[in-house]
Amino acid sequence: MAREQDYLSKCFSQYYAKWQPPISSVESREFGFGNWQTKIAFRHLSFPNASALCARLLRDAPPYVSYSAAYYEFPDARPMPSKNWKGADLIFDLDAPMHSCGKFTCQQCFDAIKNETIKLIEDFLVPDFGLSKKEMIVNFSGSRGYHVHVRSESVRGLRREERKEIIEYINASSVSVKALLHDDSAFISHEGRRVKVPKFYGPLSTDGGWRGKVARRFVQLLKEKRLQELGIGRKKAQELYERQAEAERTLCTRVKRMDGSACADWTKLGLEKGYGKMFEALVENTKVAISTDTDSNVTFDTSKLLRLPDSIHGGSGFAARLANDAGHTLFGAATPALEKFEPHVHAPVFSDEALKVKIVEPVPSLPLRDGGMSQAHAKEEILEVPQYLGIYLMCKGAALLA
Repeated sequence: MAREQDYLSKCFSQYYAKWQPPISSVESREFGFGNWQTKIAFRHLSFPNASALCARLLRDAPPYVSYSAAYYEFPDARPMPSKNWKGADLIFDLDAPMHSCGKFTCQQCFDAIKNETIKLIEDFLVPDFGLSKKEMIVNFSGSRGYHVHVRSESVRGLRREERKEIIEYINASSVSVKALLHDDSAFISHEGRRVKVPKFYGPLSTDGGWRGKVARRFVQLLKEKRLQELGIGRKKAQELYERQAEAERTLCTRVKRMDGSACADWTKLGLEKGYGKMFEALVENTKVAISTDTDSNVTFDTSKLLRLPDSIHGGSGFAARLANDAGHTLFGAATPALEKFEPHVHAPVFSDEALKVKIVEPVPSLPLRDGGMSQAHAKEEILEVPQYLGIYLMCKGAALLA
């Protein structure tokens, strides 16, 4: 594919001729460039300013451009300790899992991973860690997912173990029934017999962190009439549906245990002896629904290189475009909000001019930049397509110049 690689390099160079890096502190970052075989073939590169970086990209037009989340005093020094690490942004890397769509990522996969990214921000980073969206940038990876960069000074000095703890919290690896449900049941004498009086305390729906998430998940399943997913029998579930308002009040009403801690009195739900198994199911159900599957290695590796926002991804020809930086533009086009970002619409950056290509492997119907869908194409077909689509197919190894 030498001819195709030459063509793509020319297109990439033309892109970088009018491009500016949307990152801060270029002089303190380490950079890495990839070739057509390896995403990071060269690293330990540094540039004194954005202009020098742009000039190098214009000259070399690398298929992949990566930069460090970390800030260094000497970013081009080797070995790594010689760089003198000064801190790092907090990074989250989310990729769509492999699906039957294979290399041609489908809309279902793109929608799912976008929702995961929004969930990470809205359910964890903002409410649980107190971070502001103004301290974050989010960019499409250029391929199958999104990168969230937290640029707050409050996280910059976090070390590997501290970043690992954040990931473990988000992935709910330490959430347990034992920490959430308290069995304060006691035996009393009644008519000459010892009788057990059940008393179960648990999280309030108004609690922060995972406690509140678990309680609110129960309320959600109650509202959606899905309590049988927690092992609650049909008859008991129906009783709770009929007492929905009362159950919701119970889970947001603070009562004090003997140790002084504030909890909700889950006993009032009337589950009798089934609280332990129900809570096990509830915790697992909440983890599946709420926890976010991120690449933990990216988050706690403080020397990790990742895709440079707005650079071209050589595996797709798409820009790793910013998706939430208010006021930022790419060649005059406003950066879309993450909720409205569509990779096949916003990430292609090349023209609509006709390009003649030969299909070398079957290509499914694909979303187009105008919101329509292309036709599926069989191997050996020769056709004219918009340049941006032809570049996408060549980067995927599915087409050659005709």
